[in-house]
Amino acid sequence: MSMQQVFDELKLKDREQKVMSYLMKHGSGASADMQGECQLQQPEISMAMKALVKRGYIQSETIATTKKNGGRPNTIYSLIEDLYKRMIEELRKLVTESNDRAESLISLMAELREGENKKKTTKKTDTKSEEGIHLR
Repeated sequence: MSMQQVFDELKLKDREQKVMSYLMKHGSGASADMQGECQLQQPEISMAMKALVKRGYIQSETIATTKKNGGRPNTIYSLIEDLYKRMIEELRKLVTESNDRAESLISLMAELREGENKKKTTKKTDTKSEEGIHLR
């Protein structure tokens, strides 16, 4: 299984996958650094960062301002230390949820089958009763 498949299973959006791939390759980076390689515009990177921070995959650190960047603080993003552990936990949760849904569907199908069998049995009994009445 590739990281792309893992990202897909975790339901990461395309822009989030691109940012994660960038950070896995480079370790850290500023939004401006990612734009070219990820082929994303600034707002897309910001949305991806916000979602990834919320999921607990990345962290940010604000670097002091310099006159070079117009006095604006520079934010550097990096992967959390236990990223793989975090992703494994999420995948396990997805598997559990999927199994729970499957079990619920199996129970529902068993109930429906039982209901159908009761209908058939009742119908056969009714038919036999009607046949008995006609024979007298």
